[in-house]
Amino acid sequence: AREALGLALGYDTPWGVTPEIRLDRLRADAAATCRQGRTIGERPDVQAADAGLLLAERNVTSIDFSYLPQVQAQSTVTYFTVPKFAANQDHVTWTVGGLLTWHLYDGGLRYAQRATNEGQRDAAEQRALQVRRDATIQVRQAYRNVQVAKTQLEVSQQTRDAARRFARLSRIKFESGTGTSFDLVDALRSLREAELDVTLREFELLQAEIGALLALATCDGSGRSAP
Repeated sequence: AREALGLALGYDTPWGVTPEIRLDRLRADAAATCRQGRTIGERPDVQAADAGLLLAERNVTSIDFSYLPQVQAQSTVTYFTVPKFAANQDHVTWTVGGLLTWHLYDGGLRYAQRATNEGQRDAAEQRALQVRRDATIQVRQAYRNVQVAKTQLEVSQQTRDAARRFARLSRIKFESGTGTSFDLVDALRSLREAELDVTLREFELLQAEIGALLALATCDGSGRSAP
């Protein structure tokens, strides 16, 4: 595991975790870096999918607007120093013009563009629905993993407590001469394994809690955890 960590960091030497590391800081760092959302719609991937759908709908609407007539207006004011060169024999002339354009037929280009944009809109809608469904399942799984990890930790703690009682009884039996040294060593070995299992379950619970936090979080480096 140490060598794998070293390779992952780009070194050919083993790496390990320092004894001073505190696992609780990982939870605190995640809560300080990420902003906890309240709904599925606040997830960045869901927001990106919804934005893609909105853009696809606008592309369809833009084709609809191309069917409408277009009106262009123009106004020009001209000043003549010599009035006799002006059409109205005055220094100032004001010309106002307008142009109405209505494309009745363009060979079917707009119809094809609209059909293409509608297909892209339908695809974007399905992607948005799929992203929202995936996000919902991920959030449910994340919170369920926390409950499972808590249950496993409780079972592991009960097993450790039982191993402690068994080790104490084995020591008493050994000191009183009714037990063997093998029984005592075996009981202490079981206790060490139980304590190690509790530590692993605590780490799994920490992982599950961080996963549940990130399932509805936006991590941009400036977020804050929700109260």
